[in-house]
Amino acid sequence: MRTFTLGTLLLLLAAALHIGARKADAATIYVNARAKGSAAQDGASWKTAFASLETALETAARSTGADEIWVAEGTYVPTKIYAPNGIVGGASGLQTAHLKTFNLPDRVAIYGGFSGEEQSRAHRSSHSHRTVLSGGGVSWHVVTAGNDVAQTGVRGTLDGLTIRDGNAQGPAGDLLFAPFRYGHNLGGGLYAAFDSMIDINDVDFRDNAAGGDGGGLFSINSALNVTDSHFSHNVAVLRAGALEVFNTYETKAHLARIARSVFEDNSAQVFGGAIVGEGTFPHENSSLEIDESTFERNTAAEGGAIVFDSQTTTVRNSRFESNVAVINAGVLATTNAVDTIVNAAFFGRSHVFTKFATTITHCEFNHNVAQGDQVTHDGLQGGLAAGINFALGGGALVAYMNGYLNVVDSRFRDNIAEHGDGGAILNGRSEAQNLLSSGADAFDVGTIVVGSTFVGNKAVTGNGGAIASLPGLMFSIPDRTVANTTLSVISSYFKDDSAEGDGGAIYLDASSATLKANAYAGNHAAVGKSICGIDSVINGSSTSPVIK
Repeated sequence: MRTFTLGTLLLLLAAALHIGARKADAATIYVNARAKGSAAQDGASWKTAFASLETALETAARSTGADEIWVAEGTYVPTKIYAPNGIVGGASGLQTAHLKTFNLPDRVAIYGGFSGEEQSRAHRSSHSHRTVLSGGGVSWHVVTAGNDVAQTGVRGTLDGLTIRDGNAQGPAGDLLFAPFRYGHNLGGGLYAAFDSMIDINDVDFRDNAAGGDGGGLFSINSALNVTDSHFSHNVAVLRAGALEVFNTYETKAHLARIARSVFEDNSAQVFGGAIVGEGTFPHENSSLEIDESTFERNTAAEGGAIVFDSQTTTVRNSRFESNVAVINAGVLATTNAVDTIVNAAFFGRSHVFTKFATTITHCEFNHNVAQGDQVTHDGLQGGLAAGINFALGGGALVAYMNGYLNVVDSRFRDNIAEHGDGGAILNGRSEAQNLLSSGADAFDVGTIVVGSTFVGNKAVTGNGGAIASLPGLMFSIPDRTVANTTLSVISSYFKDDSAEGDGGAIYLDASSATLKANAYAGNHAAVGKSICGIDSVINGSSTSPVIK
């Protein structure tokens, strides 16, 4: 028989009281827009629910536990100006109605989709009982996560909600040289910053806008986990109509994961109609992963759906259909241009930096288009992106300016480069030189394709019905050689691809290529129904031209 001393019993009692106190601190707080005002409203039950979500957030902020806020169906509009540490307007000090936002406290989860009677989260339905957080077209950010006065982040969960009508048209942030303050032209739906850790599940980001980046969601130096969510009709003037992950001057790694989500009808005027992942001095272990997701009808000048720049990125088991780029990369462009230029500006041109790569596995690309519009191309090169020679083409994918692309076991069908090269994939034809007076050249490029299928892709006026690989066109860069533009295509199948120019399946110009164990059938071009290679090294042999 076990016996206890008085001291042991007192220790056990103290421990029990401590556990009880911790449980008491963690609470479920109830919110119902239909609740009628009365002294009994304490948020402790559906019958005494708060009518205001902000009241619930303030209550949770005073708690020492990890609270859940259950929100019944209805529309909730923020009424209080962002005021971290009691400072109205935060670091900006702006006392404006545009800074009315739902500011997440630390360790708080907001769950929507309730009718107002459920006793379990399992019984709610976000589709039958929509819980809408709306910026009303006024708020710069519908939801904020992070304190820009103390520069501290939060851990939070958003689940079963609709976030809409944010309109981030405020003062612009400087993401390169002053990234640690809110930019109020970023993140119309949600702005997450300062090492926040945000879980997003079953959230519909709809009709949000940004004057800069991230119309639906902007995350900087934060961990992001997005599952089973929907992004539609979000707009950004510069980059990332739906969602941007930005990693800069990182001292630790941040991971972002997007799974089983849908991106449709989002747009950006310049880069990444749906998503942009970008880094400047990013941590080499930071990454962005996309799994089992769908992208349809997204549009941008470059990267109709996605642009990745200076980040390790992976896309798996996803489908891309009917996305459109006005200039190049109907679906996705990948590069290391930004980190190349910034490293050169700070440390000199010869500084060694990490070459981040994009890996695509088990994906489908159907009916995507790169329009190759020359007027838009010239306007971009002459203004926002002076010093950069962008390519025209790449109906689905483009690797350019120190970009590295790996494609495994994927399918490309009926993608089109209307003007330019590479009906499905364009490797190269871009370079940057002496940007920011840094002496930075960015022209290296490499694409690897393994076990993939290309059917019915077209370069309507250019070369390479399926794939084109060629060096930059504009600048004379003495140290550039054939070895700087590399393409490897192995165990892949090409059928009914066509080019108005040369290379019905594959076109090579001044490239080093490995072409092995591929099969070709029914491809068409002016020269080289399957392959046309000029001034290139193919399978170790310098033979020009190569026509098959």
